Amino acid sequence: MAQGNQYAANFRDSLVYEKSFVSKLSDADAEQYETEHWIETALDCAYVTEKEARALIDRLAEIGRMLNGMIEKADSFCSIGARTLREETEEYLVHAEA
Repeated sequence: MAQGNQYAANFRDSLVYEKSFVSKLSDADAEQYETEHWIETALDCAYVTEKEARALIDRLAEIGRMLNGMIEKADSFCSIGARTLREETEEYLVHAEA
């Protein structure tokens, strides 16, 4: 869980810097290709059926298309900048009772 939280934090920070954002998306795309390899390996070893493998690989292809679409439009994601990634500062007042 800590690894996933760290990835999410790094990804969020990358929205400020387009090159970093694209790098994170490229890493994710590479991971989906690696996952496809392991699904094919699982199929070769008869751990999954052809139908199960095809369904998973089809989902990975869709994920790949989404990632590539985000890479192609990285500027539109990163243009939001830090201003929308953080909440506005609020004044919190504590009134001590006399």
